[in-house]
Amino acid sequence: MSTLKNKVVCHVTSVHPWDDIRIFKKEAISVAKHAKKVYLVATNAPDDCINNVHVVSVDFPKNYSRLIRIIFLKKKVIKKALELNADIYHLHDPELLSGVGTFRKKGKEVIYDSHEDVPKTILSKKWIKPGFLRKWIASVYNSYEKRIGRKCSGIISVLPEITNQFDNKNTETIYNYPFSSEPIVKKENDLFSIIYVGGLTRIRGIKEVCAAMNQLSPEYQLTLVGKWESEEFRNECLSLVTNREKIQETGFVSHEKCQELIQESNLGIATLYKEPNYLNSLPIKAFEYATHEVPVLMSNIPYWETEFGSFAAFVDPKNSTDIANQIIAIKNDYHRYLANVKLYRQNELSNKNWDIEEKKLISFYENILNK
Repeated sequence: MSTLKNKVVCHVTSVHPWDDIRIFKKEAISVAKHAKKVYLVATNAPDDCINNVHVVSVDFPKNYSRLIRIIFLKKKVIKKALELNADIYHLHDPELLSGVGTFRKKGKEVIYDSHEDVPKTILSKKWIKPGFLRKWIASVYNSYEKRIGRKCSGIISVLPEITNQFDNKNTETIYNYPFSSEPIVKKENDLFSIIYVGGLTRIRGIKEVCAAMNQLSPEYQLTLVGKWESEEFRNECLSLVTNREKIQETGFVSHEKCQELIQESNLGIATLYKEPNYLNSLPIKAFEYATHEVPVLMSNIPYWETEFGSFAAFVDPKNSTDIANQIIAIKNDYHRYLANVKLYRQNELSNKNWDIEEKKLISFYENILNK
């Protein structure tokens, strides 16, 4: 009987930052507690052993286009990963699916970790024109993903709706649930502090949130934690706010600092546009807000209303006036929202945290080794 403690595991990504929360802080560190050795191959990363994970860098210019990175970077990443001669390769990007056959021919176990519904993500990319071309590309990719997925030792995804799309008998849903945390002690603050964490992009509704802030009194303050998609879009959003002191920008911060900022806030924002890839997603930030007992204002997506309806409020993400009015309503009834999110944390997050998902992940690895 083969066990994980005798095996070398290599996590591989050509797209995500090396310290991605799911890849590094959750999965790689979790597996490192049980495996003989764990590598993480990523681009422009520190060559170092961090939390028992041996990070291996593949250097590549950051200013190259996505197409160039897809064609050339993935080859460098796969080559570097093969040099490590691991027993199990855990792939995190659609671009790396082309290497599955190579890994399998060398007798390696291969796990593909689908972080999102890629065909639906393609449908959301409005820059691919005309519209029928998006549908065609999504359909072609869907067939390709299923075909390559059959060659993998196993498939992991973040939602059962995605996991079930793969034609593979070895599948597991590993949710992006947050880490467990201790009970929260909130600080009193004269300001009503609102926070958004994530990519500052158009389809994540940031422009409408900024417009909503312009309709609110100075006691409301918004903290934006993340990287803007472009300086042009940043200026477009911030120009909507007359009093710029209402908005604080932190840029990209560490996971630990991010959690501190959330804990200091009164309200979390997750007003993403109702794009195809978001309609059946579970935004990890909503769970993180709830972990720190922070009520959430979210898009009125039915899937989200079912999951988070007990403590969140919902709005049309493209209606800034609706957003502003709902923020005021939450503040005016804050004790109720706070009580509801406390109950959600106590009753739901005890079963929705990374400790539970880690056990599922390790069990999945063991099953792959002993199938």
